[in-house]
Amino acid sequence: MKILTLLSVILFIPSCYYNDMEVYEVDITPSNTLPISITSNLTGNDSITINDSLFFEYNIDYDTGRVYYANLFIDDYLIFQSDSISNSLWINPSDFNPIGLFELNMVVYYKTYSGSLADKLNAEPMALDTTWQIDFYTLE
Repeated sequence: MKILTLLSVILFIPSCYYNDMEVYEVDITPSNTLPISITSNLTGNDSITINDSLFFEYNIDYDTGRVYYANLFIDDYLIFQSDSISNSLWINPSDFNPIGLFELNMVVYYKTYSGSLADKLNAEPMALDTTWQIDFYTLE
């Protein structure tokens, strides 16, 4: 009897171990599609030329929605991160030492309201991005 018990334990122990090696990706389909938009003092300008410094001010309009945070990049370099829907900063070219044409990119991460478990745990953000062309040059 002991041998049968020991044999069954040895045979059935691997069935108690579960390892999920696959990643299941599902497209996020928000059930409540609230309109979201980014406005700034640069809106309407195709290309901005900067030789000294630039005052950048933005506002995120998300009606009754939740914005997690917003990142501001010059090309791929993160220059600013905020969790407020309205903020401002000065962009000084001498801080980055760039000369030439670059992209100022703002990425906003916001709540999806899809109703999934990840949404309820605030682990399912959607992203909206806006890009402006900026040209840094010096007067020297």
